[in-house]
Amino acid sequence: MHSFIASLRNIFTMRRNEERGASAVEYGLLVAGIALVVIAGVFFFGGKITNMFHNSADTVCSTTQGDVTSTVNCDTPTD
Repeated sequence: MHSFIASLRNIFTMRRNEERGASAVEYGLLVAGIALVVIAGVFFFGGKITNMFHNSADTVCSTTQGDVTSTVNCDTPTD
């Protein structure tokens, strides 16, 4: 009876160790998937976001051009 319980314990211990390895693989796949989504988002929306920031900067510069005490640098950026 004791050997039967010991063999069951060994089976459950081996299975638990296998599940730990499987969960590490699953987490790795999740991280890779999230990275792909972030890269795709930057690729597709990067230009639009850059244009939004440039438009905002142009708006700020056009409204502060007449103000002599302004500290805003309105030079065009060199990309």
